[in-house]
Amino acid sequence: MALRKSQVAILTLRGLSLLFLLLSLIILITNKNTEADSRHYWKKLYSYSFMFGISVVGIGYTLLQTVAFVAFRIVMENDKGVLFEFYGDKAISYLLATAAAAGIGVSTDLKNYNNGHYKTRYFDMGFVSAGCLLLAFVCTASLSIMSSYALQKKL
Repeated sequence: MALRKSQVAILTLRGLSLLFLLLSLIILITNKNTEADSRHYWKKLYSYSFMFGISVVGIGYTLLQTVAFVAFRIVMENDKGVLFEFYGDKAISYLLATAAAAGIGVSTDLKNYNNGHYKTRYFDMGFVSAGCLLLAFVCTASLSIMSSYALQKKL
């Protein structure tokens, strides 16, 4: 049971995507507003809450795809689930892009609006978290392109 180059690329991109999603989630959750010294201040900013939700959804989807579908296809050597992979990769990549854009936007706006209520390090970490989401988007968008080719070959 030798892995094809495309299967190795898919597993690598899914692993990178999962890593970036986990990093984004950890950074977002552990980020502190030093003024209020509150660990869960991100819940009050809707864009950061959106980033949190999309990170969780992305982690779930990536784990589902990696464990259930990719591993199943490698072991059973069939191409079932290509259509689900095609639509799932498209949807998740768009969600990751919008979450990254929302995080970058709110971090920029509030960092520039800083009137003493917030420390800029809080929003710098928001940038880092959004940047990790952006990298996860790049990996998932690449997977989306690969799933388009796989679907085309199947049809």
